[in-house]
Amino acid sequence: MTLHLDDYEAGKKYHGEYGDDLDALQERLAHVQVAHIVRNKRAIVVF
Repeated sequence: MTLHLDDYEAGKKYHGEYGDDLDALQERLAHVQVAHIVRNKRAIVVF
């Protein structure tokens, strides 16, 4: 899932379930973090 914040900065309403979407994105980020730790790689995550 990808959210483009510039869509919402322009004044559009978010029509999703924020809590559920946030949980899904946090889980995805955790998987990326674990994958990089296991493979001994570095990553840059930009918010």
